[in-house]
Amino acid sequence: MSPSAVRSAYVASAAIDLSHDLRAEVARLFAEDAPRRLAVMRAAVTRGDEAALATAAHALKGEASMLGASELQALAREVELQARAGDVEGAEPLLARLAAACERAAAALAAAACGRRLAS
Repeated sequence: MSPSAVRSAYVASAAIDLSHDLRAEVARLFAEDAPRRLAVMRAAVTRGDEAALATAAHALKGEASMLGASELQALAREVELQARAGDVEGAEPLLARLAAACERAAAALAAAACGRRLAS
């Protein structure tokens, strides 16, 4: 996640004035859910299942949007659009980038839950 995206995630969580416990819970849930969604996407690519890929990417895009993770949101949108266009194979190379963006978003959320920022 770029430094500005990290700041966005931090600011978004701080702006809505969540308690420390709630921020920690949001971070934990995202860290648990994102790998499952990525696994669903990888399996959908393997099966050539455009609908499953689009659905999982759309859900991850929504989560990223709510959390202020703009890089993750943009990548999930790309995957969703590729799937809806019927280009499952074209979406496959994006999955590694999406996984890395999920890790950065999870780290930013965990940092925000602790009330600190990640180094740029």
